[in-house]
Amino acid sequence: MGIKRTVDTAFWSDNKVVDLFSPEDKLFMLYLLTNPHTTQLGIYPISKKVMAFEIGYSLEAVSVLLERFENRYNIIRYSIDTSEVAIKNYLRHSIIKGGKPVEDLLVKEISKVKDKGLLKYVCGGLALHDDLNDTVKKVMALITANDNDNDNDNDCIVSTNRTTNRTTNRQSTLKKEIPPTLDEVRAYISEKQYIINAQDWYDYYESNDWKTKDGKKMIKTWKQYVVSWNSREKKSQGQKPQNAIPDREIKPIQVEVPEMDEERKQRLKEIYGEV
Repeated sequence: MGIKRTVDTAFWSDNKVVDLFSPEDKLFMLYLLTNPHTTQLGIYPISKKVMAFEIGYSLEAVSVLLERFENRYNIIRYSIDTSEVAIKNYLRHSIIKGGKPVEDLLVKEISKVKDKGLLKYVCGGLALHDDLNDTVKKVMALITANDNDNDNDNDCIVSTNRTTNRTTNRQSTLKKEIPPTLDEVRAYISEKQYIINAQDWYDYYESNDWKTKDGKKMIKTWKQYVVSWNSREKKSQGQKPQNAIPDREIKPIQVEVPEMDEERKQRLKEIYGEV
């Protein structure tokens, strides 16, 4: 029996998936969550060649996707040195019940991670959330303790309390980024050479109080919404989206047909007449 991985149906209504993900992005995200190399921890070794083979993409396409997911979406981190991938919020969604067996498994998987920077990356992402499973909190506290023993670094903090000082500070930083000024939007659009009108974009979100489409949540990273707006604008003008994977060149298959020998020609002639 194969290993089961949990993917919430809310994946399909997530704002980032709806507004930013291309069809290739959706497939790649589901692949990262469910491929046979995954672990309960959400950090596992996998090479680009293996990804390309299993998805059916080229190495170039896989490299583009990894770069996009790491630098634009900030939901994974890929270690080139150790060929390991870390999914930022995997533990937040994958652990449902928890308990001692799950805790022991996570501790075992943590010990196998070669690039310890990936642990700090995951831990830092989880510190922004206060709805973690108790088992996850225990394991993250263990990572924090080990990390502090090694370099006295307090970046990874997961508290059993509802919030932590670090969480509060980061949330305050996010609030300061929203809303941006019109000049900041113009500068970003100019830097990326996007085709959208900064004033139109700014007026739209200003009129919606900087909330998501359903009006329930404040948007956190306004630049992602600029990217999404630009992609829709390109589509409406018939241009290929910036994050689309280049089409592959399809080459015709050449088959060499051997010439029929004299003996076979004679036999066919006896059966069918002239050939």
